[in-house]
Amino acid sequence: MSTSRKRPEWLMPLLGLCAFLVVAVGLALLKDRLQGEGRSAEPSAGLSGVRGMPNANQKVALPVPATLSRATVWIDVNQPAKVRDALLANEWAQQVLKEPLGRGFVGPWAAFLGSRGEDLKANFTGPVFGLFVDHLLGNPFRVVWFENNAGGPALVVPSPGSGPRAAFTAMNQAAARGGYTAQSCPGGAAAPGGTIEVTRWLLAEHAVYAALSGDRLALARDPTSVLQGVCAELPGQASDGTDLELNFSPERIGREEGEMVNALGLGKVARLQFRAEKATLIPRGLGAEVLAPGRLDAAPLPDALLKAIPEDTSVLLSLQLKLPEELSPKTLQAYWKDGRANKLLTRQVVLLWNPRGDARQPTGFSVLWSRKEDNAAMAGIFKGVHKVACDALVLGLRNEDIQRVEAACAGKVPNALNAAPQVVAGLRARASVGFGVHLGKLLSQLLVDGYGSDPEVSTKSGPLPPEMEQAKRQLESLPFLGFIGIAQERTWLPGGFRS
Repeated sequence: MSTSRKRPEWLMPLLGLCAFLVVAVGLALLKDRLQGEGRSAEPSAGLSGVRGMPNANQKVALPVPATLSRATVWIDVNQPAKVRDALLANEWAQQVLKEPLGRGFVGPWAAFLGSRGEDLKANFTGPVFGLFVDHLLGNPFRVVWFENNAGGPALVVPSPGSGPRAAFTAMNQAAARGGYTAQSCPGGAAAPGGTIEVTRWLLAEHAVYAALSGDRLALARDPTSVLQGVCAELPGQASDGTDLELNFSPERIGREEGEMVNALGLGKVARLQFRAEKATLIPRGLGAEVLAPGRLDAAPLPDALLKAIPEDTSVLLSLQLKLPEELSPKTLQAYWKDGRANKLLTRQVVLLWNPRGDARQPTGFSVLWSRKEDNAAMAGIFKGVHKVACDALVLGLRNEDIQRVEAACAGKVPNALNAAPQVVAGLRARASVGFGVHLGKLLSQLLVDGYGSDPEVSTKSGPLPPEMEQAKRQLESLPFLGFIGIAQERTWLPGGFRS
């Protein structure tokens, strides 16, 4: 457990995906707003350029990457209509869309999405966003982030039916302004159909690139991302009734992340599963595949550990680890390699993390280790600060992180037992792995940090502007989301809760 890294980077994609949910709320609700505004949508002020290829009236050759990227993080929307209806019925989202927070998310794209088929003399009526939501994205789709790809994610519709294909054709007729062609996929593999045509859709000074090739439709802000979306080998989508799923492949995010998953005896993909109910998204559970049974135990977190968790922790990960009684790099290496160990004991481990949105701010990270008798052994594994609190070993990178835990344990600040009843019950539930994120605390902190990191702002002092205070309060009202998974031999049982 090296401290050479200042934070567990393998958790970052999960946080980005949580932020994506907030964006998705605004985008889904934008449809009604645009339909109400009608023909009054105009290009936003200050949009002086177009990302991509300006003034191109024909397609040119697209430089093809030498390697084919693999998916690292992807969002599967398995029931688009059900998810959209839940978001449209959400009162918080309806209100936020009218405020600076919502306008900040969707405002720059309002003109593109609000362009109407009647004005474009297209083969559809109403705003472009209606065409996207009702037809282009009417089938299950996914948003994919690829490794080593700086062009951003691609939106991929696998096996598009007649509706998405007709919508693609209508957009091509209305908004196509040049584009690219590729004679092969990245890495030299043959292109579906021999040639991949990436079309630029240009409306209101904003460009989106799109391709319909073989059995895939792909959209992105960058043409290379579209090419990857068409060509990449993608994991299969869930078929177990999950409405929305956030997936990531730890081994493709980094070597240490892959080693951690192997040590837990789990598969190469972890999933946060949601179901859409009425006006909200409900955590269905943490999805995984058990490859090496016996690496994980299943038990509830005791109140002694919960008492040591500061209530304002943004992100936490709990593990019920079966490890050799004698801890050392040698015994751990042998155990993780082939399962050899004289005797196994269960250690309950909780990772606490408070990310910051400004690189100049210290990231709060600490570990609760249930067996304080391991302190001497952990000294050779974790090179940080070691203390004992609430009868557990506390490991941290800074004294401040340890002091937060000590204050919670002593009752000087609220701890996890002071959280909402649903959260306390969820944290007490039997689990092998648990993941929790308090969206309100996380996103409001990232918002304030991001605002303060602006050079024009960081030199000033004083309270936040009124619109930032309002956005901060709105984000603070977002719930705590909890995901658990229970390993039973080779069977994995998911569960979830929220405040």
